Amino acid sequence: FERIADHCSNIAISLIDKAKNNMNTHTTLREFREKSEDFQQNYRMYLNKYALPEHLFSEQSSLSL
Repeated sequence: FERIADHCSNIAISLIDKAKNNMNTHTTLREFREKSEDFQQNYRMYLNKYALPEHLFSEQSSLSL
């Protein structure tokens, strides 16, 4: 899913850059993530919504193979 999201992000940033006649995708993406309050709010909301339970990462849990 992360890879799919990265591809979608790259497509969106490319379209934004093309509309502005600017093909500096890394700078555009960094500025968007750092300066967009809407992005920050949505990021925090989805981070909390889809976070894995902490007990999965505790030292006491063990994975059986």
